[in-house]
Amino acid sequence: MALNSVIFEGKFAHFTSKKGSMPLAFIVDNNGQKMAVVVKSKQIADLIIKKKPLNVRIVGSLERNGRQVYISAEHLDLS
Repeated sequence: MALNSVIFEGKFAHFTSKKGSMPLAFIVDNNGQKMAVVVKSKQIADLIIKKKPLNVRIVGSLERNGRQVYISAEHLDLS
């Protein structure tokens, strides 16, 4: 069994999916290192849309959609 866990922190950059669509996708920037994040929980997505946080800490797993690698968020800390 392979362990697939990641923690990524950075500044909220912008949405890459339409607000209100599920899953919700957005970009987080950590000193120029940008990472796509996908949220599948409607409650968390609604909170992100409402708060539009400055800083985000994501705990999740890496996933791949074709050539794109992204974080599938399991837990977020917003500030």
